[in-house]
Parts: sequence; C-alpha cells; structure tokens
Amino acid sequence: MPCRYDPPEPDKREEKLAVLKEELKNTEALLCSVCNLLERQGFNFAENPLLDEWWTEHKKQDAKRKQEEARKAFIQNSITDIMNTKKLSELTEEEKTMLKKYGILK
Repeated sequence: MPCRYDPPEPDKREEKLAVLKEELKNTEALLCSVCNLLERQGFNFAENPLLDEWWTEHKKQDAKRKQEEARKAFIQNSITDIMNTKKLSELTEEEKTMLKKYGILK
C-alpha cells in the first residue's frame, strides 16, 4: 500500500472513491477478525486508545446489525409461517396488518 496519496484525475474520482470504499470495507473486516482473536486471548485494548475506541464502537455497530438481521429474519419467518399455515379468512387483524405493512396484502 503506498505511503502517499496522489489524487485521481477529476473524471476518475468516482471510480477511485468506489475502490477506496471497497478497500476500507475489506480492511475493517480484517481488523475485526484480528481484534476478535486478540480479545479472545485477553489483549488489553486500553494499551492502544485509538484501537480501543474503534473496537468498542465496531462491536456496538455489529450488535445493532445482528439485532436488525434477527428482527428481519423473525418477520420473514413469521410471514412465511402465516402464509403456509393459514387461509386469508383465518388471519387475525394483527397478522393482516403485518402483511399489509410488508406489501403482501393490500
């Protein structure tokens, strides 16, 4: 990785930005993996305040993401269960409201 940054030509900035975003995403994934390993081995993150701050915030974001994924999976599973087990005439008002909210019923 270069130690300097040469700005791209104006017509290539969007392309370069996309590449940099992808590189940042990959770097964060690698850092997350390393921090997980360090944490399991009892590393004292307070020794590096910048890393400690990043890791703490990253874990919070990860927890929120996992919670949102679980919520979406629960909703999807609930909808699938309703659609597989009930006739339209058997739906409760709550079930109808949920199906309308997600565009399954009008």
